[in-house]
Amino acid sequence: MGDLKEKQQRMTGPDIVRTVAAFFVVAVHFYLSCGYYQTPMVGKKMFIMSCARWLFMPCVPLYMMLTGFFKSKKKISKDHYMSLVPILVAYVIISVIKVFVANHFYGKINFFKDTMIRLTDYSFAWYVGMYICMILLIPFLNILWEGLKSDKEKYILLLSLIAICSVSTVVPVIIPKYFQMLYPIMYYY
Repeated sequence: MGDLKEKQQRMTGPDIVRTVAAFFVVAVHFYLSCGYYQTPMVGKKMFIMSCARWLFMPCVPLYMMLTGFFKSKKKISKDHYMSLVPILVAYVIISVIKVFVANHFYGKINFFKDTMIRLTDYSFAWYVGMYICMILLIPFLNILWEGLKSDKEKYILLLSLIAICSVSTVVPVIIPKYFQMLYPIMYYY
């Protein structure tokens, strides 16, 4: 009976978002290997390809929004910080497999020292480093959010983050461009 109750409480919305985001990740990476970035931007096909690429770009932001949805009640605790362990283990295992495949099937040579440097600077998967930092900040971001007294204050925070992250890409003299890097926090909220 307990299993039935758990199945009834599962929300399908996050699963749909996760599925769409996973498809978008594959689609964005397709562009890296199809010659898109080496092809001149001319003609209908390139216009359609560019529009589709634009559509697929929210893949990581969708995951950050899901993180905000699922971790909005997390507090400072050992359990929360221990959630980093599976992420780090998966990252290392997948990176080692990636090095092995590159060395043995693609003729690339990844030496141990280079592999260790790429592991620690997240060259194998940039988003893992971003996610680790987010996990470290989440309890504090939640304290900030809960500390806001009204919905109006929360809207002002959101609008401020949207302005900081988007205006700086268009008009860097008003807001320094490096502030656009706050986008993971904006998507989390």
